[in-house]
Amino acid sequence: MWLSLLRWIGAHRMALTAGAVVLVLGGIAWGLWHVHRTGYVAGAASMQARWDASAREAEKRARAEERLVQRAVDAIGARLTADLARIRIEHKTINRRIVDEVRSVPLYGECRLGQRVWDDLNTLRAATDTGTAGRGGDAVSGAAAPW
Repeated sequence: MWLSLLRWIGAHRMALTAGAVVLVLGGIAWGLWHVHRTGYVAGAASMQARWDASAREAEKRARAEERLVQRAVDAIGARLTADLARIRIEHKTINRRIVDEVRSVPLYGECRLGQRVWDDLNTLRAATDTGTAGRGGDAVSGAAAPW
């Protein structure tokens, strides 16, 4: 019986060796995968814990800032309410007579006129205005023009 087993092993040694190699390499591969997977799971859990801690810290800071802003808004509201309470509104009706006084004074300096036109205007004014007909000092002078 042992002899037939040895003959059978001898005849199938290549297949048995290949099977043994496959089993050994498969065991090694499974071991590496298991170590990698365990490390990955542990690393993922570690990163999740760090993320959760940073999220809690950020939420705590946000709540602290919200409390600070709320206190500032409350202080501004209280001060504004106090300032508005000090304002006194008084209504007065003022009845007065409005006096309008209109004076008309001819101004010829608003348009561009030459010396000949100035002379004609002064002549016309002197002829139509009886109060200035005898006085030469009231005439508009061409030298007074702004250009």
